Amino acid sequence: MRHGVAVIYGIIFVAILSKILGKLSKENYNKIIVTAKIFEKNIGLLKNIQRSLEIEEALESFLSDKISTNNIFNFVLPINKGLCVYKNVLKNEVVDTLIIFKNLNL
Repeated sequence: MRHGVAVIYGIIFVAILSKILGKLSKENYNKIIVTAKIFEKNIGLLKNIQRSLEIEEALESFLSDKISTNNIFNFVLPINKGLCVYKNVLKNEVVDTLIIFKNLNL
């Protein structure tokens, strides 16, 4: 998968997480999703990604990312006024987000 394509799916994931954490309003979340729907209409890879997504593998990948340290989940999240680094995201919040992402229809 090309980097730019992977980025948009990552943006969708962090938008869901940010909404769950209360950092992104429903209105701003919906703006991201509207843009994602346009993208998905042209690219059409979400269903393949969802089928191949393994939650445990994703968790391991997140923990090996340079932003996460000491087995603590950290993410750069969209918020209502820009972006922020959000530290110490709970594992269950990440898992819940992955489940929502796996079932998302665009």
